[in-house]
Formats: sequence, C-alpha cells, structure tokens
Amino acid sequence: MATCAQPRGGVHTRPTGHSAALDATVDLVTEQLGAAPALRSAGWTREDAAHLIGHLGRHTIPGSRGRDFSRAFVTKKDGSKAPRAYRVDSAGLAGCQYAMLTHKQRAAVIVMDVDTPGRPGESLDALATVTRRSLEQLAARGAGPAWIGVNPLSGKSQAIWLIDPVYRVDGHSSSNWRLLEQTMRELEIALRGDVHFSHGWSRWPLYTGPDALAYRWHAQRRRVDRLGALIQEVRAMTGRTKPAPATKPAERQFSSGWERIAAAQAAADEARMIAALDEGLPSADDAAADLIDGVRVRWSAPGRAARDETAFRHALATAHRLRTEGKPMKDNLIMDAYIRAYKVAQAVGGDGREEAMPPVRDLMTMARRVRGIRRVG
Repeated sequence: MATCAQPRGGVHTRPTGHSAALDATVDLVTEQLGAAPALRSAGWTREDAAHLIGHLGRHTIPGSRGRDFSRAFVTKKDGSKAPRAYRVDSAGLAGCQYAMLTHKQRAAVIVMDVDTPGRPGESLDALATVTRRSLEQLAARGAGPAWIGVNPLSGKSQAIWLIDPVYRVDGHSSSNWRLLEQTMRELEIALRGDVHFSHGWSRWPLYTGPDALAYRWHAQRRRVDRLGALIQEVRAMTGRTKPAPATKPAERQFSSGWERIAAAQAAADEARMIAALDEGLPSADDAAADLIDGVRVRWSAPGRAARDETAFRHALATAHRLRTEGKPMKDNLIMDAYIRAYKVAQAVGGDGREEAMPPVRDLMTMARRVRGIRRVG
C-alpha cells in the first residue's frame, strides 16, 4: 500500500467525504464478519483527529516539543512544578512531538511502546515482521489499536488503543485501574513492548511540525474498547490464561535457628536496599519530567544530566527487576542497562560535554558491585 508522508503544517492526507464513509462501512462489515482487516498506512484525517480529541475529553493537554521534558514544566507561584499544557486546538500543541495522554487519576487510552526495530520508512511496512504480524492478529480479533505511529528512521513504533475511561482516587487504586494495568501488561507481552516505558510522556499523534524524523501516524479505527473484552482477546491471541487468584504463601519452615536468623538478616538487607534505592526520588511531577525512554534521568543542574548517577541507578533498578522476576542477574544485562541509561542522559542532558563512558573493565566492576548489593538471600 502506498505510504503517505506527513505534510508540514497540516494533517496526513487520506480520503475524506464519500471515500471516508466507504472506509468506515468496510471496517464495520469486516468486523461483523470476522474478516481480518489489514493494517492501513493511510495517515489520518481531520475527522480522525477530532475523534481522538473528543475521546480524550480534555480541553488542554500537557505537551513537550522535544525529548528534554525538563523544559516542558513551568514553575507555579507556590514554587511547585506543573506540566505546560496547551489547548487541544492550538498551534502550540500541534508543534509538540510528545504529550501526556493519560492522567494519574484518569485514563482514556492505552499507549504501547514497541522497541523492536524494523527498517527505515514511513508506512507500516517499515515495522518489524514480528510486530506487524502481532498487530495484524490483534486487528483480526477486533482488538487492534486505533492509531499506530512509526519511527521513520528505525521502524520502531507506538500504538494507541481507545478505551472506556477508567478512574481512581489520587493515591489509591481501583478494580478498573488494576484491570487497566493488567491489560497493559498483556499487551506488552503480545507486542514485545518496552517494559520500561513510563506511560507518562508519549508521542503526540497530531504533531504537524517540521521535524522530518517525527513519528508518522496512521489511524486504523475509531472503536472504543472495553478493557474486559480487550484483555480476553489479547490473552486468546497469546495463548495465556487468566492468572489464578493469589493464595497466601505457606509459612516457611526452618531447619535450624541459624537458618531463621540468616533469613531475617536477608529480609532486613533487602528492606534497606529498597529504601536506599527509593531515597531521594523526586515528586510525582518531577518524576514524570525525569522519565525519558524508561530511564529516570537525574539532573545536576538545569539542562545538565548527572550521567553516571543516572546510569548506575538504572543498572541497580534493572538488577532488582531481574531478581524479583526470578531471572539471572547477568553482568552483560547490567552493563547494557548502564550503557543505555548513560546514553539517554547524554542525549538529553549532555550540556556540551563529550561522552565519557567508563571502560569495559570498570563496567564489569560496576556490574559485580550491583550484583553484590542485590545478593540478599
């Protein structure tokens, strides 16, 4: 299918009027008959944009022109920080490549970040074969995303599902919110999504600025999914079954008093380790500003990232995640996490400094140090 480049200052071109109505009819018929609809690389129309904005149900949306999210926050009179918000119909938001599509108390969309690289290109043909097939299978089950965005340089992607809005009280959870989180987890598995994706800042589909490397977005459908039905279809596609209800673990039996003491010491060490990791974390607003591609970037000064601290803490968090998932904490995984976080910090907060990555020997020493910190039982 022919691709459609993103015009500068306007929406993607796609048939409107009679052709758009025909497309909608075809969508409805194929959905009712159970036919497998193909993914469409046809850009988006003003009608698609209006539908997305209407579904989000917000007058303003926080936006960021680039990846330096620290500049996307303003300081209020009381000294606190708040994301810079734009009216949904403003040129300011149209010039933003990133936006906060969800709120910590309300979500009307699910955004998935798929880091599997494909090939350069603007159409959905640029996606990795495994990603495209998974999206096609979801679409065939009536569970495909409403929007798919393609990185024209790497073929990586983001996908957006429109869902019945779910809510929670600030500081609390809810059954619907837990279902939302589980659905996101199932989609991550189905699409091999980025588990480090913050689900805060994501690409803004309606960007119409001049950046030639901005994501190219293609509207697929306007259906709003119910979470219960969506998660069932995703699990059916992957062959996963609903997890069994959690049961209270049996009390551990110890063969000796020394074993009991060792277990208690290990638990205390782990508690101190987690407390040390959480120490100094920023507030909710600051955390949203610092999470960049799944890396919590620390700043030593405005626009100047603390690269080594950022990288070490990310390696530490990665080791902790591996341990809690029962996976081996291999040196190469910890080193890769350090290198990735360092490069993210350099990209967004290099502040004119040249990259100064530690040598491999030092990285290996760092990995052993991290494993030692995490060896708590």
